[in-house]
Amino acid sequence: MTDERNISSSPSAEAAATSSGDHIIRGTAAKGFVRAFAISGTQTVQSAQRAHELDSFRASALGQLLMAAQMMTCTGKDEGEELALMARGNGALSNITAIANTKGQAKGYVSQLDQVRFRQLRATMGQPDVGSALGQGTLTVVRTNPWMEPYVSQVEVAPGQIGQTLTLYYLASEQIPTHVAVEALVDEGGAVQAAGGYLVQLMPGYSEELVDQLAANVSRAGSLKDLLAEGVSPTELVEKLLEGMCFSQTETLPASFHCDCGFERAWKTVSSLGTDELRSIVADGEPVRVNCDYCGSTYVISLEQIQQLIDARA
Repeated sequence: MTDERNISSSPSAEAAATSSGDHIIRGTAAKGFVRAFAISGTQTVQSAQRAHELDSFRASALGQLLMAAQMMTCTGKDEGEELALMARGNGALSNITAIANTKGQAKGYVSQLDQVRFRQLRATMGQPDVGSALGQGTLTVVRTNPWMEPYVSQVEVAPGQIGQTLTLYYLASEQIPTHVAVEALVDEGGAVQAAGGYLVQLMPGYSEELVDQLAANVSRAGSLKDLLAEGVSPTELVEKLLEGMCFSQTETLPASFHCDCGFERAWKTVSSLGTDELRSIVADGEPVRVNCDYCGSTYVISLEQIQQLIDARA
């Protein structure tokens, strides 16, 4: 079996992403009544774009969901937790999926665009946002860990970028006042130039004065797009959002586009086939190619390997 593609799915790839600046910070402010997370995800989104050969809009859409999932896993307490975000809609873009773990690793995929409907959106909106491209639909959040049943919740997709939908999710499903924003900046040539975002939450016992102060800070900070274009770091971003609240950064974690597919998983998929089906593959004379939806890697299993599997069952 050979790996025809290996996109950011190794420890060295994670190290490269971290050294280039991809990371997540977290900390607290206002005597613990605010907790904040921010991410620098440029390399992560660039890796996802290369892996799936994405156009600029889909790179931004997938990048937003990847970074949101990376930050959201950091809000949990269990190291073994994994979080999946699945956006489904009836618009020009039908499907975006991102999965992240507490190591800051994320993987995902995005559907093809319905070009006719997307051109119609552009004619009416200029540059469409992710929510408008998805149309009517839902965002499903699934949290899993080895010790308990999965937690599943769902919210309707809101107009705007994916951060608006997640802000509503936290309020409706977890009853935690939260502000989420994620953006990926793409140049005219379709290349990702910058990507990042933040997640700020108010904890139980917060005052209305704190709500007003946070709202004023967010407004004064300006748009996330502009801040990313200026090269603001995650720490600088949170300091702007929490100005006057005594922000204390408590941890920095690496962030990367990382897929755990490989030989074993591909081989297990083929090994699950029945003997008659394997014989049919050999008779057709074409090796099996196992494609990973999450990172674009392709694993090739030769006819000789398939025949060996058949012989072992005899």
